[in-house]
Amino acid sequence: MPVQVDTTFEMIAHFQQLAEHEKASLARELHDELGGLLIGAVMDIALLAPYLPTLPDGIQQRVGRVRQALGSAIELARRITEELHPTLLDNVGLFAALRWQLRNACARNKIRCIDNLPSVEPRLTTRASIALFRSAQEALVIGLERDAVTAIELVGTIDENALSIRVSGDGAKLVDEPQNLGSLTLESIRHRIRALGGIVNVGHPADGGIIVEVSTPIAKITAAPGTHS
Repeated sequence: MPVQVDTTFEMIAHFQQLAEHEKASLARELHDELGGLLIGAVMDIALLAPYLPTLPDGIQQRVGRVRQALGSAIELARRITEELHPTLLDNVGLFAALRWQLRNACARNKIRCIDNLPSVEPRLTTRASIALFRSAQEALVIGLERDAVTAIELVGTIDENALSIRVSGDGAKLVDEPQNLGSLTLESIRHRIRALGGIVNVGHPADGGIIVEVSTPIAKITAAPGTHS
């Protein structure tokens, strides 16, 4: 039986990594191909600017609507690309990407967000970086997808042994049912963190709300000096 459990875990971990690879590939294609096409169209429209005053008002209005539509399309493509694979994660780091994710999530849900993340982080492997980001992202989903939520807090800590991320929020308790979205999301987090040699702790305060904390050993998630992550 333990062999079957380990095999199942390895399969799930493999599928999670494969899904992240596909998301990253699609994000690059959207950014490079679709983004290039949209920017090109905007530049072509801009070349018409000197001639617009000579055109009928109806044509000018249509060109204006096209320009606005292209601007909205560029913003949508950027947002989808960031959701698929946040560029902040690659360019700035895990904690910057998590701050961006937290603020966007809280703004969409119109709740208060609090973050207390270190200003400096170790150089993480690519695998660890995306796994920790997705785990925190999924923990935020659990924190938000409950009744009476007014605030979410995201806290990160680092010491010589481990990197930990804690998401906590007020509101109703998480429904403990196997097919509940929160329960399924917790299982996804557990698989991601276990693959990094870490652990997941879930707390249910007596006055409501939830706490999800993931902790991973530093030795398992940091890139060796002089190596490509």
